[in-house]
Amino acid sequence: DCSQKSESDICKDCKNGYCDSDGTCNCHHGYTGEDCSQEVPNTCPNGCNNHGICQYGQCFCHPGFRGPDCGQIVKCPKDCHDRGVCMHGRCFCRAG
Repeated sequence: DCSQKSESDICKDCKNGYCDSDGTCNCHHGYTGEDCSQEVPNTCPNGCNNHGICQYGQCFCHPGFRGPDCGQIVKCPKDCHDRGVCMHGRCFCRAG
């Protein structure tokens, strides 16, 4: 009676993903929805505190910051033993 969709009909609308053998559309990273046509909003915790880049709901922190919201400053081990300057979690030693 042609009431059932064939697998090719089910999957032809899979926009940003690939089709499983059961006709389910599996979305590429960053997309959602039954046909993968909706972009995942770029909402990250605390907006990455302006210390990182938000991609697909995850923060990618700038050097010197870490944590799920880039809110933690990367510290130097033992404050560089008071013989240098800590910058972005790395010691820059004074001469001598």
